[in-house]
Amino acid sequence: MFNDEALILKRVQRELWQRVLPRVHRLAEPLRVEAWHAPGEPVTYTDAVAQPFEPFAVGTSWGPAWSTTWFKLSGTLPESWAGANAELVIDLGFRGSGAGFQAEGLVWVDGVPLQGVHPRRTSVPIPHVPSGPFTVYIEAAANPSIGATHAPTPMGSRDTAPRSPLYRLARADIAVVDPEVYGLTLDIEVLLGLATALPIGDPRRARLIRQLAAALDALGNDVGAQAHIARALLEPALALPARRSSLQVIGVGH
Repeated sequence: MFNDEALILKRVQRELWQRVLPRVHRLAEPLRVEAWHAPGEPVTYTDAVAQPFEPFAVGTSWGPAWSTTWFKLSGTLPESWAGANAELVIDLGFRGSGAGFQAEGLVWVDGVPLQGVHPRRTSVPIPHVPSGPFTVYIEAAANPSIGATHAPTPMGSRDTAPRSPLYRLARADIAVVDPEVYGLTLDIEVLLGLATALPIGDPRRARLIRQLAAALDALGNDVGAQAHIARALLEPALALPARRSSLQVIGVGH
């Protein structure tokens, strides 16, 4: 009998990144973006924020290999969003889902480093909540993707790399988090990690994979509206004790 578990796992990973994660945020509003391109080596926060920042449009290219660009993001939490779970959503032009060996950034708030931004962490807490204007800075590094082939490449050094920009700022928004979709992403990630860790041939692995596929089928064309249904299908698997001997997983649809 043909074992399609590997194909289903790839489908789950693909749909998590392409269908579910993009629906975590809603009611997005664009931030005001300005940029300053450091001429050489990285500088301190104090030196960077004292520079003349210029307007920078989302969709614009930035970052020759090994260069640093500082982005200044400004906005105001809409009054109609009072009480909502809102945050900033940043995409520096990430490629794929891997963190590292590509664009990455460090978020600064009031002179203090807050967190990094990369494909697996694009959300940033809004400072000075619940209301009023805010400003954050992102120290963005244009790291080139050299790859693992160990073949000679000019990208390994600032002196030899081409000076054309490598990345394009893809998103800089303030948005409201959809709690049901966000919860679904966590459910899928936990169960996907467990299914991947269990050995091939383990009955629990096979059942988890089928439950994940059924949950994604239940989403239909409206992830936000159907997320609660998908989560209900995954609830029995999440409730099962994490004992190696617990193989009596409740079947999908029962």
